[in-house]
Amino acid sequence: MIIAVGSLVYVKSILSVYDELCVVISNARPEFIGDASGHYYYEVYSFESKERFLAFDYEMTHVGKEDILPYFVKE
Repeated sequence: MIIAVGSLVYVKSILSVYDELCVVISNARPEFIGDASGHYYYEVYSFESKERFLAFDYEMTHVGKEDILPYFVKE
């Protein structure tokens, strides 16, 4: 799945107990070199931690798309 730069996404973070709200800030890059049909990774910016990091498309959920909720929510 290709995600557009500027899209808001929840990223399922392994470092925290809830999903982080992020914005995609780079174009898609293939997970494996030469694999055009596989998964992609992106550079994202977290609004909460104010850090940039790399995230894979299978770790992301679009905000507002089909009313999908994050995997883990902050209480």
